[in-house]
Amino acid sequence: ADRVVYLDHLKDGGFHVVSPEGSSFEDMIGIYSSSNVGLNFSRNSTGEGMQMKARVFEVPATGAALLTEYTEELENCFDIGKEILTFKTHHELIDKVNFLSRKPGEVEKISSRGFERVKADHDSKIRLRALLEKIV
Repeated sequence: ADRVVYLDHLKDGGFHVVSPEGSSFEDMIGIYSSSNVGLNFSRNSTGEGMQMKARVFEVPATGAALLTEYTEELENCFDIGKEILTFKTHHELIDKVNFLSRKPGEVEKISSRGFERVKADHDSKIRLRALLEKIV
């Protein structure tokens, strides 16, 4: 329910919102890579808790800036405010989208830093190597 309310607030604010819902993985990645900012909601399927989703890595990996609903786990993966942006309320979401729409240079900086962080620390090969080192 929160997701629909948040998206309605963005649309009411005049922002163009494209949802990859129902798209193939390839089409979804195409949508992300053609976007300046990718939006992620962190509520789990029951709506009662938060979880970190693969989208927090997929969006920056395509070169788009990530604006995601905050979860504590994000702090272990990204420098929040420099590599990705987060929000906790629909007011904060609108404020950050307004900021990003006025500051394309900031979008580029966040996109670039997020992309570099994913490439350096969160690529599947790097994650698998780290996992194997812990096991062995």
